[in-house]
Amino acid sequence: MTAGKLRIALPRISFAGSGEGGSLTAVYVVYTLVLFFVFLLVNFPFDMIVQQVLQSVSTSALRVEAAGARFAFLRGVEVRNVRAVNPSNPEAPPLFEARALYVKPNWSRLLRGDYRSLSFYGIAYNGIIEGDLRVGADLSRLKIEFDSLNLARYAPLTTALGNGELNGLLSGSIEADTKGAAIDAAQASAVIHLDDVSARAVPLVGTVTAPELSGCAGAMSLQLAGGKVEIQESTLECDQIKFNGTGTIQPRSRPEDSVVNLKYQMQPGAKPIKEWDLVATVIGCGASGTLGKIKPQPCPKAAAAAPPKPAKK
Repeated sequence: MTAGKLRIALPRISFAGSGEGGSLTAVYVVYTLVLFFVFLLVNFPFDMIVQQVLQSVSTSALRVEAAGARFAFLRGVEVRNVRAVNPSNPEAPPLFEARALYVKPNWSRLLRGDYRSLSFYGIAYNGIIEGDLRVGADLSRLKIEFDSLNLARYAPLTTALGNGELNGLLSGSIEADTKGAAIDAAQASAVIHLDDVSARAVPLVGTVTAPELSGCAGAMSLQLAGGKVEIQESTLECDQIKFNGTGTIQPRSRPEDSVVNLKYQMQPGAKPIKEWDLVATVIGCGASGTLGKIKPQPCPKAAAAAPPKPAKK
């Protein structure tokens, strides 16, 4: 023993050199660790964490809720009955709903107590939706990609159409940054594609309905900034008509109160409808007012041609 220092030899654990007993001990240790890990996953408070995340991303204009969460082997955490609703009108159809979303948190961050970074995947409206979410104290970021969502299964749209029908597939992506709960502080961009769209008896103004449309495809790019949605480009080409336009939408707490200001142009398609002149007159070349009460704007009249000047002698 060296002066001023005390050294104690500690026993070393070895699974080798003990024959069959050492091998069995190793198996028992590994088995115990696996059981402990499975027990930790099954009993981890995923539901409480998911509810905290949903509360963090909810705002005064949009509340995200879920029925519960549980661990799902190989697929992450299953969040059941996800809904995004308007708090000011809870009786209205949810703005988004999915029977189940499978969430995979960032495990290294989660074990350190940071549950704010995750990815998700699920099936909604007979299509696929997936994305990434990062919730921060000052800034939250969301990226969503969706493919082949069925328009006919979107409840707010079918409710607004009444007896009308709108079918088609919706695909695209959305990226959003939010600061706090105010929509004025949010920034977002979206690219949307429409395929195999058809429409019947879609209401336009009052009792006037749009003509039956078929074979439609289109695209739209949107930008949200300063609490205003800017439609940067919107095109739709059907067998009956061709459409393109731009404009802005000012969201309100009630969607039907959102203020619209749109400018657009229409042309006959390869199979023009008989009522083309009437439809063009009713729809006009723009729209203003609110989503609940849209006012079509007439097309500007072409300037009258100036009379020809007499020829000089």
